[in-house]
Amino acid sequence: SSATLRTFRPTRRSYNPVAERNNNTTAKMGKVDLTCCIWGLLHLILLLVIAWPVGLICAGFYVLFSVIEACIPAVKDVTALFHKGVNWPKQVAEDCVNGKTSCS
Repeated sequence: SSATLRTFRPTRRSYNPVAERNNNTTAKMGKVDLTCCIWGLLHLILLLVIAWPVGLICAGFYVLFSVIEACIPAVKDVTALFHKGVNWPKQVAEDCVNGKTSCS
């Protein structure tokens, strides 16, 4: 008499990773505030039209004045101002992504 081998066959469930991802993100997202979208769009326009050109101009002056600052420490405040100008596009881009208002 030969022994019959029984194989374990689990029940098959269909797995859809796209549906699983959509279920998780919808629960986390909630409602979208329209004012955040408007502020994000305004910050994007500000970034492209004003912040990048100002940042590029400030970058050139920052490099120039940082070298001069080694010889003349009195230009330290001017160098700090140009450094803020160089970092301004980054701040505008973060506000664009987060949909923050200009006042905050």
